[in-house]
Amino acid sequence: MKDGVARAPVAALPMYGLPELQDAQHQVWIGMRKALRAYGLQAPDRLSSGRARMDLWTDPALVLGQTCGLPYALSLTEQVELIGTPDYRLEGCPPGYYQSVILVRLEHRATSLPDLVGARFAVNERSSQSGYAALVMALQPLAGRADFRVSFSFTGSHAQSLQSVMNGTTDAVCMDAITWRLARRYQGADRELRPIAATVPTPGLPLIAARGQPIERIRAAIAMSFRTMAPSLKAIYGFGDMLPIAPQRYVEQLARLRRAEAVVLPRLNATGL
Repeated sequence: MKDGVARAPVAALPMYGLPELQDAQHQVWIGMRKALRAYGLQAPDRLSSGRARMDLWTDPALVLGQTCGLPYALSLTEQVELIGTPDYRLEGCPPGYYQSVILVRLEHRATSLPDLVGARFAVNERSSQSGYAALVMALQPLAGRADFRVSFSFTGSHAQSLQSVMNGTTDAVCMDAITWRLARRYQGADRELRPIAATVPTPGLPLIAARGQPIERIRAAIAMSFRTMAPSLKAIYGFGDMLPIAPQRYVEQLARLRRAEAVVLPRLNATGL
């Protein structure tokens, strides 16, 4: 409520919005919307789009959103409530966790991360857990080598990072395994790229709502929507259930990142910041 006037509810699920999945994303929202309304909550007819993510995440009328773990730990823990974390059923990850994969072109010589010392990495943005933080932490053990040197080129999105590697502007990209799974399935990205390494699993992308919202009812409604989601729709994203992961788990990842940055960044060349 602002100036005594109730604001219309807002919902946004911007994290895996591939053009090919717009209809599937809307179907996911229809199920969530139905569950929210069944619990006596207001929910918008459609998801918001076209707004800056931080603007959406900090909207006081947000009844449901999904954010990345790094911005959550950096600036959102005091502004939003954590609803839960979807499980995407990724092989090699605990439930509710995810990891990143490091990709190169099919013809690239690299077969493991140490082969990429001296490489040019495409990075979506510095506030990304999967594209930036996971990469910095993966490079930390290599940073003590005398020949260690890498370059980061900040592209603005995972899609632009993929394109940068495909066209040879950069050598490699680090991106979350869910995006990679969707890019393979719906965009044929594995016809040009291949993974050479995977990072340590970290807590997945949390669902959030604004402070002051009826959090327990929202949590119960969204949990129900995951349990009752059509199997065919779950299969598109790999959804399992929504799980409780404590906010502290995300904050711990930020502390790990800061330690890794202290070692890696002094030996980094970066463009596009």
